[in-house]
Amino acid sequence: MKIDTLEKLKTFANPNNVEYKNLIKNIILQGSVKLLEDVVILKIRSEDESFIRKFLPDIQQEYTNYMMKETGDNYSVKFEIDGNFLENKQ
Repeated sequence: MKIDTLEKLKTFANPNNVEYKNLIKNIILQGSVKLLEDVVILKIRSEDESFIRKFLPDIQQEYTNYMMKETGDNYSVKFEIDGNFLENKQ
């Protein structure tokens, strides 16, 4: 059962999987809202870096829009990617 689960996870956690990309995007946005920090440092896998970098400006705008809607205040967030990438554990 553990092996089957790991195989399903490997298939899902693929940078070409749209559902995976959407999940990562939503996790970053939700985490940023919870943290309420001006700068959020992301610890990611190296294979996810290119697609994450592409949608960070969209997440920043979504964050600003969400915070304005919910609080009436102008919040912004800046993302930095930690250069020490997460490793895939087998």
